[in-house]
Amino acid sequence: MKAILSKSLIYLCLCVLCSFSVFPKTTLQNDNFEELTLTLNTKANKTILLEPISIVISLENKTSYPITGHSALKFSKRRIGLIVSYKGVTQKIKDLSPLRPFTLIAPKIINPGDKYSVTENLDINLSENFPEAASYEIQAIFYDIKEQKQITSNKMIIEIEQPKGLDLEAFKHIQSTMNSSLSSAIGNSNEEEILREFIKKYKGSTYEKYASYMLAEFYFVRHNYVEVIACLKPIIPQKSFTSFEGVLSYMTQSYIKVGQKEEAKRYMNILESDYPTSEELDKCRNEMASSK
Repeated sequence: MKAILSKSLIYLCLCVLCSFSVFPKTTLQNDNFEELTLTLNTKANKTILLEPISIVISLENKTSYPITGHSALKFSKRRIGLIVSYKGVTQKIKDLSPLRPFTLIAPKIINPGDKYSVTENLDINLSENFPEAASYEIQAIFYDIKEQKQITSNKMIIEIEQPKGLDLEAFKHIQSTMNSSLSSAIGNSNEEEILREFIKKYKGSTYEKYASYMLAEFYFVRHNYVEVIACLKPIIPQKSFTSFEGVLSYMTQSYIKVGQKEEAKRYMNILESDYPTSEELDKCRNEMASSK
C-alpha cells in the first residue's frame, strides 16, 4: 500500500513539474491594462474646414510580459474617446460614430511586441468640435472592456485651414444643405442621390473623394460590388487619402465577390505591405480563404 502511495506521490510531483515546463510563459499574463501603450497619429496634419480628420490609433504591448486586454479600437466599438483642446477650452467629443456595436468585445492576451492599429475618419459634428480655422490638440482615451480602466495617448496637433476656390463652394454646399457634415447623408432615404449629385457637382474638390468613399460603403452593404469598384478606382492613385486602408479592403473584397481573384490578390498584397497590423487585412484573408 505504501509503495502504491509513494508511486502516486512521485507521479503527482512529476505532473506538477511538467506543467511548469510545458506551458509557455505567455499563459502567465496579468490584467494590468494601464501598462499598454496607446499612440495617436494622423495621415494629414493639415486639413480644411469640414474635411474628415484622419485618426490613426495604435495599441502596443511594450512590456516584457503578456497583458489581458482587447483590441476594439474602432470608433463604432465605443471604447475610444477623443478629447479636443482649442483656445484654452478642453472638451470630450460626444459621438464618434453613428454605428452601434453588434458584437460583444472579447478579451484577448496581448503578448509583448503585439501591436494593433486602425485608421478612422472623424467626420461627425465637425462644425461643433472644430468651428473655425485654427490649431487643435487631440488626445485619445482607450477603455477596457468594462470601462473601469483607461489609458491615454500622446497629444496630436491638427491645423485646420479655410477652404478656397472649388473647395469653398463645396464647403458652403455642405454647410447649407448637408447639415455641415458629409456623413449626414448616411442613412438618408436619398443617400445615393445626395452623394452622386455632390460628386458630380464638386468633382476635383478635396471633399469629392470622401463622398466617393461613402458612396462605395453604401453599395458595399447592399452587395453591389461592381459599383463599389467603380467608386473607388479613381481614389487608388491617391495613396495619401486618409481612408486608403479601407479603399484597399473594399477593393479586395469586391473583386473576390465578382470572381476576379487575381485583382483581389493584387490589392490584398498592397494592404499587407502597407498595413501589416490592420484588422482589414484579416477580413480580406478570411474572405479569400472562404472563396476557395
